[in-house]
Amino acid sequence: MHKFKQTAVTHHSSRRWARFVHSVRRAVQSRSVLGLLLFGFLLVVAPLAIGLIISGNQIDRLSRDSERLLQQAIETSQAAREVSDRLVALERAARQYRVLRDAQALATLAQQREALRERINLLNQIATPDSLRALLRNMIEDEADLIRQLYAEDTSTEWSSTLAEGFAELARSADRMNIEVNQIAEDSAVRLEQLGRQARATSWIQLGLILPFAVILAIVFTRMINRPIRQLDQGIRELTRPDAAPIPQVDSPRDLRALSLRLEWVRRRLARVEKDRQRLLGQASHELKTPLTALNEGVSLLSDRLLGPLEPAQVEVIEIMQRNVQQLQAQIDTLLRYNRVRSDLDSRSHRPIVVAELLDLALNGHRLSMRARNIQCELEVESELQVNGDQELLLTALDNLISNAVKYSPTGGRIGVFASAEGERVLIEVADQGPGIQVEDRGQIFDPFFRAHRQSNTDVPGSGLGLAICRDLIRAHGGEVSLAALSTDRRSNWSTIFRISLPQWLPESQA
Repeated sequence: MHKFKQTAVTHHSSRRWARFVHSVRRAVQSRSVLGLLLFGFLLVVAPLAIGLIISGNQIDRLSRDSERLLQQAIETSQAAREVSDRLVALERAARQYRVLRDAQALATLAQQREALRERINLLNQIATPDSLRALLRNMIEDEADLIRQLYAEDTSTEWSSTLAEGFAELARSADRMNIEVNQIAEDSAVRLEQLGRQARATSWIQLGLILPFAVILAIVFTRMINRPIRQLDQGIRELTRPDAAPIPQVDSPRDLRALSLRLEWVRRRLARVEKDRQRLLGQASHELKTPLTALNEGVSLLSDRLLGPLEPAQVEVIEIMQRNVQQLQAQIDTLLRYNRVRSDLDSRSHRPIVVAELLDLALNGHRLSMRARNIQCELEVESELQVNGDQELLLTALDNLISNAVKYSPTGGRIGVFASAEGERVLIEVADQGPGIQVEDRGQIFDPFFRAHRQSNTDVPGSGLGLAICRDLIRAHGGEVSLAALSTDRRSNWSTIFRISLPQWLPESQA
């Protein structure tokens, strides 16, 4: 029966604790970030304030005890000194009375006796040790015996040895009294030192208990605030891939929970927009490709004069039409490739690729155009560099950078292709001596359909998708592509340098 009652009490306590935790959690969840910060600040400051109050009370008590002990030591020392002085004055009055034996000498002796008894009673009230109280009682009794003996010897005017020895004994008692008083002062000093040590020890114990508690509270509230912020930060990063996963919902605080719901709404909206964009690009490209193919075939028939002879002006018009049809065909193919790349990035199989061979394949597709414009290529590749990836996708990324370098380089100029190792990364740089990219365009050149305003009047046609495709392909391989700085001496001869950073594949890391 007793065991059953104990189990019931334990279960009831656990339920009360669970209700308390649940109520605290609901209170925290209902607060905003500012309210949670203020609540956490007050909760962290509360134990520190309690510790300060306790320490203040201890210091006040120590100060009062110190003042009391110091005042007692001073009063005891002063009273003991006055008792010694009154003993000397009493002996002097007794000697005068012994010689003169008149009423005035008797009155003086009575006054000195009264003053001595007042000082002894005062010291007896102040002093606490029993030994000192007993010594003071003995001094009163000895003084009374001496005075009685003094009154009994009325016939003699000489100072007897008995009186001399009695007053000497009183003097020795006064010396012992002073020793006791000095001991009281020393004990007071020791007591003060003990109180100081106790106060310091108590303060350190309080600090050792309160400070970790305050730190734990600070860590708890920091985690409570930092965890949803990290979740929101991760959710914002995931907005770049709206189809990947839902944004994790934040439980608290209230305003961050609402923000996470809004981010999830944005993610779903972006996912729908992305699907609509891909579907629109695919449908529009395919719907344009069919009439464009027919138009290209018709222009080819006219150009081959299969439908009859052409005048020179007609030939010129047909050539213009043929160039524009081919340019439009290239734009459509680029759109289709970009749409296919965006949808198939994660489904590619990767394998080790030798960087030198990859760069040779990428440059071979542009050697005729470089030869036609007398453009030289400066190639520097460290041996045995390898990356892990899909060769076709990496070739597409490099082809876009080399194609831009060739297009924007002046006739008779140079392009540069460099590959080197930096730690566990492989750096591939593609440089040209073209007009360069303006500072205000550097943050947008990798955005789809954005075309930078070059620092020359040369208008090179393009779709604005090459760099966007390159960036997506490189990121799919765990790398990054960016514009490199031109401040070093090695790069001072180039106007634009694109840098690709990829994880280096090492043979021993294959396992």
